[in-house]
Amino acid sequence: MRAVRWYVPPVLLSLCPLAIVVGANVGTVPLRGAVVARAVLFAAGAVVVMLWALRGVQRDLGARAAWLSWFLMLCNLYGASAQGLRQLNLQIWAPDPLFAIPYVVTSAVVAAIACRPWEVRPRQPLPLTIAAALLLAVAFLPAAAEGRQAHPSWRASADRLVTAALADAPAPAFVPTRDIYYIVLDGLGRADTMAKDYGVDLTDAVEALEARGFYVARDARSNYTQTYLSLASTLNLNYLDDLAVAVGPAAQDRDPLDYLIQENALMRIASRAGYRVVAIGSDFMGTQQIEQADVCICARSGLDEVEVAAIALTPLAALPLEADALDPYEAHRRKIIDGLAALEGYERGGRRTLVFAHVVAPHPPFVLARDGTPLRPPRRPYSLADWREFAGPREEYISGYGQQTQYVLDRVVTAVDAILRQPGPTPAIVIHGDHGPGARWRYDGPSESAVGERMQIFAAYLFPDGAADLYPAITPVNGARLLARRYLGADLPPLPDRVLFSTGDRPYDLMPVTQPQSAGH
Repeated sequence: MRAVRWYVPPVLLSLCPLAIVVGANVGTVPLRGAVVARAVLFAAGAVVVMLWALRGVQRDLGARAAWLSWFLMLCNLYGASAQGLRQLNLQIWAPDPLFAIPYVVTSAVVAAIACRPWEVRPRQPLPLTIAAALLLAVAFLPAAAEGRQAHPSWRASADRLVTAALADAPAPAFVPTRDIYYIVLDGLGRADTMAKDYGVDLTDAVEALEARGFYVARDARSNYTQTYLSLASTLNLNYLDDLAVAVGPAAQDRDPLDYLIQENALMRIASRAGYRVVAIGSDFMGTQQIEQADVCICARSGLDEVEVAAIALTPLAALPLEADALDPYEAHRRKIIDGLAALEGYERGGRRTLVFAHVVAPHPPFVLARDGTPLRPPRRPYSLADWREFAGPREEYISGYGQQTQYVLDRVVTAVDAILRQPGPTPAIVIHGDHGPGARWRYDGPSESAVGERMQIFAAYLFPDGAADLYPAITPVNGARLLARRYLGADLPPLPDRVLFSTGDRPYDLMPVTQPQSAGH
């Protein structure tokens, strides 16, 4: 039992990077308990292995644990050190081995000088345990503060939003006549935006879809600027006004939006109408799993965003992790390819099916060239950050966005052909972006043109009974409502098309971009 006490300080210190990530994100984005638990077990297990491996150098457990504790304390400052050097205009990134290797060596030497593990003397684990516990508590303080400020009142507003559409769901006698595909391509901008701002000509893709019977909405716009907002609204066939009032304009918590995605009305209506619901998930937090799906094609390789963010705060960020399971860029690339392949290869079978797919592309990071070969972003911490949070230069953003857009649209046209070749009535297919790109916001600030770029999305609809009621400036909410009216038997009239802007740090502070426009005009 006395030996176990020496394991406590280094284990606590190994959890500090994870605590920083969790503390910074609780109340902002949904955190999966299973992912956090896995990261805790990995960190604790790594400490046990390291202490065992150090037996070859020092037999005394107390000396080994003291040195490792000091070493981990210094390694926990790694991310802050890299950030500080960048603020001094030194081009240092945490994944850079030229920074990481000297840092690790220096930390090992300083830890040895601090605790002198070669000395044979009595040692007590309590001081190190207290210090480690204090550091862990400080790292977790933002989470504790958020917990005190949590407001559960949003649940009633979210449930009302879901049930509002369900109230107009089909009668039990409704008979589904054709399969439905709903495909969201994250950040896919409109053809004119891509041509003007990115030098990318989408004419071939537009003409290919139109030749297959699609209506391409040439002036399509998004209802919201962010994926969580857009998916929560579209999948519930309505706007988020009441929810925004319930949580308040200063709130950052995406848990209400995650709840709306998981409990969404569109899939509930489809199930009530007799459809089998199939979801093709992504590695974005909100669509890693879809609770309302009967089948979720959601397998993914690689570490979770939480784990990647915690590693980025340590020298481990500089390891050359080339395997899919460890390299987050390769895992993300593989997930995009696998999602498109699942869309192309899914065989629906005898029962009418609604297939929902969310593909996190052409959204950053840019990992796929125009021809599908890997793009390797410059060495920097892996992130799905976009818009003003994108870390690279303008040229990288424009080039990467353009190449990934062309690749994804080519693959989608191929998938459409595979879908249309399957036996049975022609399915209804919806393809649209959840929001547009954001090069102007990142580099020019929140100008009118930057906001416009973000709200201009690619949108194409294949409704086999004709394009009546579709129009150039349709937004996702009305596209989803029209789909539900025609093919799910839901009595959902069109709403005014509204375009609402908000920033990442104030997602619920919704500001109209244009005057509300009547549906169909």
